[in-house]
Amino acid sequence: MLEADLQFIHHNKLEVYEMEYGYARVSTKEQNEQRQLVALREFGVEDKQIFVDKQSGKDFDRPNYRKLIKKLKPDDTLVVAFNIF
Repeated sequence: MLEADLQFIHHNKLEVYEMEYGYARVSTKEQNEQRQLVALREFGVEDKQIFVDKQSGKDFDRPNYRKLIKKLKPDDTLVVAFNIF
């Protein structure tokens, strides 16, 4: 390979970064997820990386949870917030 070819490959390589995602859930629309969101932000999770569902926790068939799981890569971090009563 020529030196120019090696430089082209080096400058165009795919960079892979670890991502940090957050997940919050409340059981009903009347419940407020704000404490969970504050906790996720304080942990350092960016708002655009936070997924929230407002529905029962009886199973994992939740729309935003499903979207989140599809985005996760092996080296990513998932931070889950929950309320303790």
